[in-house]
Amino acid sequence: VWTEGTRRIHEVEESFEPTVETGIEFCHPEDRERIETAVNRAIETGEPYDVEARLLTAEGNERWVRTRGKPIDDGPEPTVRGFIQDITERKERERRLEETNQRLRTLVSNVPLILFVLDSNGVFTVSEGKGLENLGLAPGEIVGESIFDVYEGRNRILADTRRALDGEQVETVHEIDGRVFETTYQPIVNEETGDIEQVIGVAVDVTERREYGEALTALHDATDEIVDADSEDAVYEILVEAGERILGFDLVAVDAATDGHLEQVACNFDPEEYPHHERTSLADDDTFGVRAYRQGETIVVDDIAEYDITPADPAYLSGLTVPIGEYGVFQGISPEAAAFDETDRELAEILVEHARAKLGRLADRRRLTERTATLEHKNERLEQFTSFVSHDLRNPLNVAQLELELAARECDSDHLDSVADSHDRMASLIDDLLVFTRSDRTVESTEPMSLASVAEMSWTSVDTADATLVVETDTWIEADRGRLQQLFENLFRNAVEHAGHDVTITVGGTETGFFVADDGPGIPAEGREQVFESGYSTNQSGTGLGLAIVAEIVDAHGWAVRATESEDGGARIEVTGIETGHEP
Repeated sequence: VWTEGTRRIHEVEESFEPTVETGIEFCHPEDRERIETAVNRAIETGEPYDVEARLLTAEGNERWVRTRGKPIDDGPEPTVRGFIQDITERKERERRLEETNQRLRTLVSNVPLILFVLDSNGVFTVSEGKGLENLGLAPGEIVGESIFDVYEGRNRILADTRRALDGEQVETVHEIDGRVFETTYQPIVNEETGDIEQVIGVAVDVTERREYGEALTALHDATDEIVDADSEDAVYEILVEAGERILGFDLVAVDAATDGHLEQVACNFDPEEYPHHERTSLADDDTFGVRAYRQGETIVVDDIAEYDITPADPAYLSGLTVPIGEYGVFQGISPEAAAFDETDRELAEILVEHARAKLGRLADRRRLTERTATLEHKNERLEQFTSFVSHDLRNPLNVAQLELELAARECDSDHLDSVADSHDRMASLIDDLLVFTRSDRTVESTEPMSLASVAEMSWTSVDTADATLVVETDTWIEADRGRLQQLFENLFRNAVEHAGHDVTITVGGTETGFFVADDGPGIPAEGREQVFESGYSTNQSGTGLGLAIVAEIVDAHGWAVRATESEDGGARIEVTGIETGHEP
């Protein structure tokens, strides 16, 4: 007979009639034999049983139960009277606790910490953890010993222990034999008596973490020095000094890449005392420096003997080589095997990356200085040329024009008209050359202005013969007024020269700028990209500088210009990239 609680555990109906055999059938297949054995033994011997096992309910659910029973003799069939208790929740708690304990065991055995327990007198009852290795102790070695004996004379440790034994939770830092431990003491109090039963402690070895932090701080200072360095040699010296002082490398060297070779430029050792590669070919030699430079990757060697590279000295057993981009390599060398770990590599790469960036900036500055010097030299020559054009050419031209005027008074000849035309062309050429060579490449300041007013003012400054100007825009733009007027003057002059003295020129606005168009013959499609080059002209009498000056002015403003075809089939010069507006 099953009680209501037993039926609920098995999830069966009230009409279900159990027997010993059917009861056993509910047991989990893996536990059934054990339950059956316990019940049969109880029937045979008359002894009670107490078993924990799993069962599968009528609904297919798995449950843990504790079943206790004993046989009774009150009929012809064997009968067992027992009790059953659902312990599923308890088993789940035990499972989770075991998982936690397993994680804790894994943590204690792998992380550099020490787990210890002291009794109320300060005697070790537990001493476990991987951190014990760093103190030369084995797990459990000091169990049974008093902490006051083990750490006699270490007043800081003993004082903290007394505070914990007095009931105070203590968080502190202890230094033991050169190792640094962050330590926590947690007193355990008996709730009934209020006495301290034991103290549980955890000490985490943070030596490497602190050393890493200190190294990072020192590297930060070194990188500041690198940033302030004023030459490549200064950068190399800082690298070597930091490699020795901060990273603790025995031998440190920097090889710079020069003319297809790696050449040693800095080191912390006496080259006469320590063999080294002074100069290696990037094309022909095979060293760790050459390999790291070619591959662009750090190489860490624990045992040089395992490689097919012969070191500069057989005494060198391990090394670390970090490429400094295109500028060379940084190397640390040690007479000990496996002297460089992942932390050494990470810190060295941080240091070298700052050096690479600084060397790049120094290279850019050197190229800029060289370019500036070249430009200054060119500008000097340009000034000389401008002076020559302004004086040495214009003065003879002025004399020639005066002599021509005198000759025209004495005789009448068509040849004199041709000479006058040539003089005018020479004067135009000189003017254009002066404008082109003296024009600024940038615009210092701008102001809002009306395109129409600037175009109309420019028109009055140009010999436009019988040409006509049509302005079809009320657009305003930001520009340098003088440079914009110069742009329009050159466009108008260019149109008159190429399209004829009676050309109609139109100035109009667009969404991103403006255009100047004419009704002349236009510009051939194949020549539209060349018209802005200095010296290019389709007119034998043209200087080839007008549109080049236009392009210079456009570029100085940060705009863009292109040549296309107008609605009348003539030339259309479009200037774009301008923020347009209307009269403010």
